[in-house]
This record gives sequence, C-alpha cells and structure tokens, in this order.
Amino acid sequence: ARQPRAAINRYFGIFSIAVAAWTASNALAVAQLRAVPTDFFPRLAFASASLIPVGFLLFSTVFPTRSPVAPKRVVLGFVVAGIAFSLTSLTHLIVQDVVPTGSALKIVYGRLHLPFAIYFVSGLGFSLFLLLKKRRVLSGFERLQVQYLFLGVLVAAIGATATNLLVPLFI
Repeated sequence: ARQPRAAINRYFGIFSIAVAAWTASNALAVAQLRAVPTDFFPRLAFASASLIPVGFLLFSTVFPTRSPVAPKRVVLGFVVAGIAFSLTSLTHLIVQDVVPTGSALKIVYGRLHLPFAIYFVSGLGFSLFLLLKKRRVLSGFERLQVQYLFLGVLVAAIGATATNLLVPLFI
C-alpha cells in the first residue's frame, strides 16, 4: 500500500492474484455450477495457473534485491510463454473436454497439456534456482528472507505440481 508502483509490490501482486484465481477456479470447478459450461472453470484454472510462474519469476528477480541479475532473455521468454499458455488455456488445446462423473470431474487433456506442464515446472524451477543464487551472495536478514521464501514456495509447488500436473500426466 505504501509503494504501489514499486516493482516488488506489483510482481508480488501478480503472483498473489494468479494463485488466488487458480484456487478460486479450482473450487468453482469442483462446485460444478450449472449456470456455466462445465469446461469454463477448469480452463480458467489453467489460464490463471499459467501466470503463477511468471508472477513468481518476476518477483524473484527483485526480492529482496535485484542482484544477482536474472538473464533478461530467459525472463522475457517465460513471460511470453506464460501469457501464451494463459490465452491458450481458454481453448481446447490444454483442456480438451470436461466430463462430469457423479461428484467429480474428469478432465480430458489436450495436445498442449504436456508442454504446459514442462513450462510450469521449468518456470518455477528457474525462479527457485534464482533464489538459491541470491541466497549464496546475500547475508543476514535478506538471506533468511530468501531461505524462508524458497522453502515455503518449494513445499507448496511440490504438492500442487504433483497433484495437478504430474499425476494427471501418468494416470
């Protein structure tokens, strides 16, 4: 609230809104609201999930400092890929169909689901790698901040990625 134009605040906002939208979309998909098509919220969940690695990567480039600097081409590549996957998620290319099966939904994945999974894992992985690089050069409180952020996001990412991306790829 103090500095809404500061990059760190904007990037954390993008990350937070993407996570919140993904969570809400998943909850609404499970609710199976009859007023909307069954594929609407699952596709919206993938669209918002596409922006999670982008928001976290951008945040990681400035938290708690800008150094060490992330390669601009890599960051730009992930931003472009995230936006492309977000828009593509609204088509049948990631979620081809959604079939209600009693109290659950069966997602039929499209041709771009595997590339999406690779993008998502590599985007979060690169962000965590960047934080590890920062941890090595920082000291004191900033190092501790990076360490806690790294561990918190790693635990959440492992759980969410395993249950939402990896298990559906193999089962």
